[in-house]
Amino acid sequence: MAKALAKRQLFAIHSSGLQRALLTAEAISNEQKGSISVQVSSLLEEQNYGAGENRPIGKLDRSMTMAAHYARGIFPAIYTRKERFPGGECSEDVAQRAKQAFEDIIRPYVVREAEKREYGKVVAIVSHRIFLAELLTVIVANGILRKDAPASNGGRGMRNTGMTRARITSEVRRSICVVDN
Repeated sequence: MAKALAKRQLFAIHSSGLQRALLTAEAISNEQKGSISVQVSSLLEEQNYGAGENRPIGKLDRSMTMAAHYARGIFPAIYTRKERFPGGECSEDVAQRAKQAFEDIIRPYVVREAEKREYGKVVAIVSHRIFLAELLTVIVANGILRKDAPASNGGRGMRNTGMTRARITSEVRRSICVVDN
């Protein structure tokens, strides 16, 4: 991935601080001509599953409460955007974080580009599939990405450990490269 992106001169690299993404971002940075530092943001981290982190998804026993499942170390699949494992985030929480990342990280590039009329700069966002699907949904909702982008279908079509290139074309032209780790 780093070699593929070496062909494009990046203006900036933003990454989740989680190891997988950070190592990828650093590899991308090392392949760039000139010095480009990786800017780390906790906003870009993957969904936090709390007590369910790194636990296999178990089968739901309808005769037990969810608390009883968790007490036995059983974490049934979550099917709604508002459910969460104890101490973790629900999908709506991740969506709110994606909105904040858009405002804090992406929108300033778009505004700067419009003001300075410096088009064609490429920004890499190195993160994780669930978060990136939410971020692309926010970008689509803001009207600066085509509606047939991968996120408009809940992120289906995005691969784990892959790259999705989103060319933002509105009043300004900007390429945002999202790297899924």
